[in-house]
Amino acid sequence: MNNLPWLLLLGVVLLGIVGQLTLKYGLQQNKSASLVVMLRSWPLWVWFVCYVAATGLWLMVLRELPLHQAFPALGLTYGLIPLASAVVLKERILFGQWWGIALIITGVALVVQS
Repeated sequence: MNNLPWLLLLGVVLLGIVGQLTLKYGLQQNKSASLVVMLRSWPLWVWFVCYVAATGLWLMVLRELPLHQAFPALGLTYGLIPLASAVVLKERILFGQWWGIALIITGVALVVQS
């Protein structure tokens, strides 16, 4: 079994997480800035590079993995972004959100099994 597509899929998820965190960080840092100033900020460019790279990796993943396994795995971003934002951006996760995160991760694990 070739594990490379699964590693690429993990890369898509990680790039999505990094991209969303840097986008949020950049918007927090430039709350009152004009659109031109925001477009020049490094976090927005990191987000853009992550988005482009994730799209390229996603295309490679789709060549190798069945869509019914690959697409649900992207749901991990919905569970891992709140965890990463709690660590990096110091955002608070509420009790009900913990349950949701656990359900997402469990659901993805069940769906991607072959």
